[in-house]
Amino acid sequence: MKLILFLFWRDIINKLSSNSTFKLQLKLNLNFSNEHLDERESSQIRSIGSVRLFKKENFKDVLSYFISSLYLTQDNYSTFYVKDVILTYNICYEDSILNNPKLIKKNSLNELIDNPSKKMQKNKYNLKISVKNLPLTTDLYLWGNIKTFKGEYPYQFDLKETKILISNEGNTSDIFNYIISIRGFKFKEKPILIHKVSVTDKNFKFIHLNFTDISYDLNFPDSFVRTIDNNQYVYEKGELVLSQKRKKSSILY
Repeated sequence: MKLILFLFWRDIINKLSSNSTFKLQLKLNLNFSNEHLDERESSQIRSIGSVRLFKKENFKDVLSYFISSLYLTQDNYSTFYVKDVILTYNICYEDSILNNPKLIKKNSLNELIDNPSKKMQKNKYNLKISVKNLPLTTDLYLWGNIKTFKGEYPYQFDLKETKILISNEGNTSDIFNYIISIRGFKFKEKPILIHKVSVTDKNFKFIHLNFTDISYDLNFPDSFVRTIDNNQYVYEKGELVLSQKRKKSSILY
């Protein structure tokens, strides 16, 4: 991926002016091998991640975003042959309203933790994620290096909320950082923890997705319920035991 992006920068982006803005998206031309299909039917193009705005100096940001998007979708396409890697782009010239966007600048961590959805570029497209690429425990010490901004961790039930950042800088096995808001309550005298998680790149610039973990037995952090959009996953000791999708139904008369 790095080599492909380097060639794209060399042949196209480096020829733009320093203040030029461009839209960019990664796509894969996949071969769904089937002897009963001709080449056109067995080959399909899939978008990886969404269209995003970048500038000339954003090479590392683009590479990080592409790698993260590939990591989140790899299990959906790992059995298919990649015929081509496609970079689709559109240059925003001087008369374009997109030429001077409010690109994300490096905010302080305090600003990020207060309201990450307002401080980051949010992926408005649904990513096909592979849930096993996310941490399969609610023990946040196993997610990375913790920095507490509000409250305490481990969470104390006399607190309204705890907010933390989890970074994985230098850890090549995990390409994500996390911003997590923790709240607790008691149901029939049983303590319940709710983790609202934003998955970001390692620079805390982009939110890749949001999800919620519900820990219903604090003695077993590997047993929990995870909700991503309309999908719900139930884990017991780190193993997926149930998955279901919530759907809207029409009113019955």
